[in-house]
Amino acid sequence: MKVVQVAQWAMAPQETTLFSAPIATVLAAVISLITAVTVAYATYRLTGKKEERSVSKDLHLKRLNEFYAPIKLLLDQDKVLIEHLREGKPEGWHLLDNVATVISDDTDNQIASQIIAINKKIALILEKSAGLSLRQIPQSYSLFLGHYYMLERAFTGKPFARNNRFEYFPRQFEEDINSDYAALYKLISKEK
Repeated sequence: MKVVQVAQWAMAPQETTLFSAPIATVLAAVISLITAVTVAYATYRLTGKKEERSVSKDLHLKRLNEFYAPIKLLLDQDKVLIEHLREGKPEGWHLLDNVATVISDDTDNQIASQIIAINKKIALILEKSAGLSLRQIPQSYSLFLGHYYMLERAFTGKPFARNNRFEYFPRQFEEDINSDYAALYKLISKEK
């Protein structure tokens, strides 16, 4: 009989659980919750970083395409024209100092008109999109605008007060545009 009881006991279902059913259910729910939160957080971080990189790249491309590249192209055209206008003229010759002479010469007047038209395009880009500057807006942007408005008024015969800070083309403006363009181009190349 003892052998039969032992056999029955061995065949009977045994409760070998460490926790009761309600505790096990709560524990399983907590583990599932922790897993879900961990997966959600990891997904959020990975997606967030991708989105940040995408937004950053889009902003850099916008800066390049809508601000720096157009100004750089226009400055390159301006440089070719001013070099052509200065051919055969003495060292240190400046357009603003020679308005009457330039206006009286058809060829020089046409070149000067092209320079002013290019400067106008640059001024419009600056006024519309200076917020796309890669850094805090440099003072050279304002100096360029002052130069352009003085030059434009001189060639249209409108009165203007000479201001030695605005008289001549600010070379720093060209340097700022070129250096920021190069830095931005380098950033974009790294983001690819």
